[in-house]
Amino acid sequence: MALSESNIQIVRMKAREAGDYLIKNMEDINDLPALNPYSFIWDMLNRELGRNYKECEDNDVPQMIEIIEEYKNNPI
Repeated sequence: MALSESNIQIVRMKAREAGDYLIKNMEDINDLPALNPYSFIWDMLNRELGRNYKECEDNDVPQMIEIIEEYKNNPI
């Protein structure tokens, strides 16, 4: 079963918060290996999961949030 709509919204909110945080707190945003902090977070999340986040299960949400937090706090 695919990720529920409520959990999709939770993951999106966490990814948005992480992108906002990177914009405000990175000295040189150009150090990121992506066009912008938001796409960086999504790229890293999908890469770590090995698939699109929407293809995950609801019980994968804690792992997704952990991945997002990891790249938010250690982007490079």
